[in-house]
Amino acid sequence: MKINRLSVFILFLIFTSFFGYFLYAESNAIADESSGNVYTDPGHKYSLTPPVGWTEVTPGKMPAEIVEKLPDNLKQVIKDGSPAEVMFMYFGDDKFLGSNLNIINVAQAAGIEFNDFTFNLFKSEIIKSYNQMVTEGYQMLDNRMIEINGIKAAYFENRFTLEGQVFNNIQVCIASSYGMFILTYTVMGGALDDISKAMVAKSYNTFTVM
Repeated sequence: MKINRLSVFILFLIFTSFFGYFLYAESNAIADESSGNVYTDPGHKYSLTPPVGWTEVTPGKMPAEIVEKLPDNLKQVIKDGSPAEVMFMYFGDDKFLGSNLNIINVAQAAGIEFNDFTFNLFKSEIIKSYNQMVTEGYQMLDNRMIEINGIKAAYFENRFTLEGQVFNNIQVCIASSYGMFILTYTVMGGALDDISKAMVAKSYNTFTVM
């Protein structure tokens, strides 16, 4: 079944969400350019507004001086190419420093629609992938089907620990004729609260398939 092919992409998606952890020390090296402006992907498949102040740092577009300071395994990921179509990161001076959003489109999943069966199957793939990648305290905090601009989507909240750092993310999976768009918002600075959830929701609710 097509949806089973998503597991490898979910694994990589979890991996790319860790970029914020490794880029803390370089937070002043990239200027803020997004400031909540609408982003339209080069293929004109979708548009989305990232949270205000989140700057594009798509793998492959990072300044060379930052790439050189990354761990070797992440350097190799960038060299080999990433399924992340675009990535944004927050470089402010508050607790959300390092929070990031990455987006992939899994073309192989084109035609999949969310119903109770596919939602539960997708949920089990996410849980399995996190447990393969993360060995410290993984929890799925919330999961449900939502609707974004008339399109059914799956919503997941996750928490896990990596090298002593607690990560919280919200993953929104949007089915379309182009494939499965997977948006991962990794929020730094402790547990997800009403402020961070509202910030993320304001962004993903702007997602529009073109």
